[in-house]
Amino acid sequence: MRRVVVTGMGAVTPLGIGVEHVWKRLLAGESGIGAIQSFDVADLPAKIAGQIPQGTKADGRLDLNEWMPAKDQRKMDRFIALALVAAQEAVEDMRTRVDFVTRREFDSLRSEMAELRSQVERHMAYGSHHSHGGAGSTGGGTSGGTGTQPPGGAAGSGEGTGSPGL
Repeated sequence: MRRVVVTGMGAVTPLGIGVEHVWKRLLAGESGIGAIQSFDVADLPAKIAGQIPQGTKADGRLDLNEWMPAKDQRKMDRFIALALVAAQEAVEDMRTRVDFVTRREFDSLRSEMAELRSQVERHMAYGSHHSHGGAGSTGGGTSGGTGTQPPGGAAGSGEGTGSPGL
């Protein structure tokens, strides 16, 4: 398999989905921490957390059904789905930033993303069947550049936390 470097950014965080949306909320001093609503916390000492906001992509929120079929979602842990969303955001960001990427090159990247998804699915099918980020998971993933560059700043290195090998 050949190596691919994505020079774009993607974010799935408690502040929302998409680097631009998250950056605006950060600059406005907003917090992604709030009351836990995705599961019952009556018996837990902690009542707040940073959860991924649920809603539409257009609103800067997450609806996994907009990103992948429900059938595929059931085959993977939540943290993997979040990492794939962040990686797809990074590829989309790269495409909008780099106007010299040809259609053929972009199709090649899309093919690499499909291969990555296949590898994850194979791992999930034959690997550990333990749930590491299931229904109560509040973790997020980022993919793309590191540091504090704003959207539209220098393109990232393609490395970041939660990035599934891109």
